[in-house]
Amino acid sequence: MAQEEEIKYFVRVSNTDLDGTKPVLTALTGIKGVGRHSASVIARQAKVNERELMGRLKDDEVDRIREVVENYAQRVPSWM
Repeated sequence: MAQEEEIKYFVRVSNTDLDGTKPVLTALTGIKGVGRHSASVIARQAKVNERELMGRLKDDEVDRIREVVENYAQRVPSWM
């Protein structure tokens, strides 16, 4: 029961409320313009487990995701 209380049901990233009950890979696709491939790249660059539930991430992990999302356009090749 204690584990259930730790989950955040909404995680705010890039002016979007992401579903905290879904894995990082799936939750990130809730951001406009982010597909599964981009979500995987974001998770890898932020050094978070893409299978972990979004709502169970520590604050510093969510901050890393926010930083990667904000600077995503500068970090990926122009063809993407």
